[in-house]
Amino acid sequence: MSGSGRVTLGKDGRLKGSIRIRDADASTFVAVRTAEPDEPIEEPPSYRDKWRRR
Repeated sequence: MSGSGRVTLGKDGRLKGSIRIRDADASTFVAVRTAEPDEPIEEPPSYRDKWRRR
């Protein structure tokens, strides 16, 4: 997958931008800074455990 995009930092501290993936649709986004979590985020389950046939 490849493409291009741009991002700007607004005066309000938000990142505003757009991305365009080659041979696909374009998309826009706004990113807002959040506070650090109180507790560490646990590791996700392994891919093999998640998709193992039962």
